[in-house]
Amino acid sequence: MGCASAQVREKAQDRKALREDNREKRDDQRDVLALDNLLLRFDAARARNDGPALMGITRELKNRVEREVVETKVELGKDGKELRQDRREVGRDGTRDDWRDLRDDRRDARVEAGSLVRVKAINQELAGLVDRVDPASLDHTRALITELMRMGWNELGQDRREKREDHRELREDRRN
Repeated sequence: MGCASAQVREKAQDRKALREDNREKRDDQRDVLALDNLLLRFDAARARNDGPALMGITRELKNRVEREVVETKVELGKDGKELRQDRREVGRDGTRDDWRDLRDDRRDARVEAGSLVRVKAINQELAGLVDRVDPASLDHTRALITELMRMGWNELGQDRREKREDHRELREDRRN
């Protein structure tokens, strides 16, 4: 009976993970679109030489990055929870699928931790750029916006990979 309940529990966890993947993908798409819009507004304000607008956009960017730091910490906590769960499954069953899940989740946690380090650094850099409209500061701000956009696109790629992995886990659990 214990084995059957563990399989039911794993299937429910897999379905929950897929729902979470969809939510994360929507959030990441929204973030990339917002950054794209911010960049368009930044470039337009810079072309008009609109200092107050540029300072407002930079403050908005700083606030967005601060929220991203918090969000990334939450995601890193979820990754830690998945790793603990994977370790229990490896200890209980030790199947090749369990080991692969553990490896994938370790990779995800490493990527998320690296992202957190960089987002924190960007946040620090932005702190020195708020309310500055000299050409060098504006160039630096623009470079940070484009870097955040690139990171967002990379996150969308990770979302797709994670969804594929979660679909694979659900198929494996259905076979067992």
